[in-house]
Amino acid sequence: WTLLLCLVKAACPVHLYLTCRGNRKLCAMGAGASRGASPEAPSALLRGSIVGGYGGLIAVNYIFGKGAFGVPTNAVLSARWPSSITPSGYAFAIWGIIFALQGGGVIFAVWPAKEGSQRARLVNAAGPPWIRMWFFENAWQLCFWGAASISPSDSTSKQLSVFLPCSLFLSCAFQAGFDACSRLGEISGDTGFSRALIKIGS
Repeated sequence: WTLLLCLVKAACPVHLYLTCRGNRKLCAMGAGASRGASPEAPSALLRGSIVGGYGGLIAVNYIFGKGAFGVPTNAVLSARWPSSITPSGYAFAIWGIIFALQGGGVIFAVWPAKEGSQRARLVNAAGPPWIRMWFFENAWQLCFWGAASISPSDSTSKQLSVFLPCSLFLSCAFQAGFDACSRLGEISGDTGFSRALIKIGS
């Protein structure tokens, strides 16, 4: 699941850019209408929420990556709960690339867009689910923090009280990420990419 989330997080900003570059005529004609793909210029509220959502994501990951304010790092929590599918430490370096790609997507999204433009449709369609994805990722991280208060020797019910909500938040983040990519696919008129992601996720 974590690897799939990495794929979705990286793919959405890339898909956003490629859709904009490759289908100008299609979107200018109003084809490929997507859920939420309003031709109006993205509102200040939406653009501000995108910046705020991304800023919150970076802040939360910095705190738990560095162990700021005395919180346990994800490395410490993962070591406390080892599994056969936990990747080696160096594999997590990919998050730097993912965050950079998302940062590029944020710049693309908040750059002024004219009413009726392709950029406006893309941002209006993908922006809200992208914000939801970040919200649920942060919720997962805060929930996972609770793993420091329990141990493998605790009862199953106590462990589930932490990890079940974690699974729920991660699933919601997945759904939001797939929704964003699906909307971009609808705008471009080529849903093959989005269908592939959904097939992998299922």
